[in-house]
Amino acid sequence: MRKEICLGGRVLVYEFTRKRVKNCNLRIRDDGSVAVSAPPRMPMEQVEGFLQQKQEFIWKAVGRMETQRAPRAAADGQEIPYLGAALRLHFEQGRRYGAQRTEGELYLTLPRADEEERRLAALERWEKEECRRVMTAALERVYPPFVSYGVPKPTLRFRSMRSRWGSCMPRKGVVTLNTQLLAHPLECGEYILIHELCHFLQADHSAKFYEWMDRFHPDWRERKQKLNRGK
Repeated sequence: MRKEICLGGRVLVYEFTRKRVKNCNLRIRDDGSVAVSAPPRMPMEQVEGFLQQKQEFIWKAVGRMETQRAPRAAADGQEIPYLGAALRLHFEQGRRYGAQRTEGELYLTLPRADEEERRLAALERWEKEECRRVMTAALERVYPPFVSYGVPKPTLRFRSMRSRWGSCMPRKGVVTLNTQLLAHPLECGEYILIHELCHFLQADHSAKFYEWMDRFHPDWRERKQKLNRGK
């Protein structure tokens, strides 16, 4: 059973089960997902109190798991997904890092371009910078309707995550986006931005939250399906 709770201004979605155990148990899986088990008669208020006590540990563990990824390749001539299409990678030897994107091509200049570790670091640097550029522009497009509801324009942060497309901390005015959104059509990234902005108005995924989603983004279901399909 999937449940959710607001911990420290962020929404945690977790898998909840009742088992023949004496105490409430917590598990952070390798993919960053969270599983909670509790005795059959333990009230949900007690379960949620347990999670509130463990929130610092939970968010640190989830963040640590999400940043651990399988090794990637970064080879000359390799194709990488970009906004629903693809770019062909080219690595060139140079004194310092540089990046140039043309139609269907991405040229990365770096010292020691023959070393895969350095090529991968250059690629990930470009992905983070490009995701910041693309999603900052997207925020300018989707944010204005939220102004009249008192939602502050958030600070955007970016990192690669394994189990979430985005997260937010309304109290701090921060939205964190998965850099892997760069691989998907721009409309999918806009959907995630609006989703996180709606959490500034409603912390959980209750019916009220989806009322806000319908108000600001009537076709969000179609965009969510497209993102989940990876197209």
